[in-house]
Amino acid sequence: MSGEDLQLWLSILVLILTMVNLLYTWFNARHRATKKNINDLADETNNLVHRVSVIEERYKSAPTHDDLGKLYDKVNSFGGKIENVSGTLEAIKGQLSLINEHLINGGKR
Repeated sequence: MSGEDLQLWLSILVLILTMVNLLYTWFNARHRATKKNINDLADETNNLVHRVSVIEERYKSAPTHDDLGKLYDKVNSFGGKIENVSGTLEAIKGQLSLINEHLINGGKR
């Protein structure tokens, strides 16, 4: 083997090793990108599962239609009682104004 033949075979070997390195790098980059996407999806799925669990727990303690109906009845009942108190206070206001007028006039009309 002469020097030129040796140089030719060495160049072919370098070319083959470069191609192997190129293919390895390409496959490795694809694998890494795919693995990253899978990990990102797994994280997102875990996040969604956690959020759904929290919503389900809150839903269990949410008031039902019957509970809201009872609450509305109590609020309406309370409104009626407030109207009674308001009427009573109006009557007291009228009496106080009469007493005040009596005191100002010194008992004379």
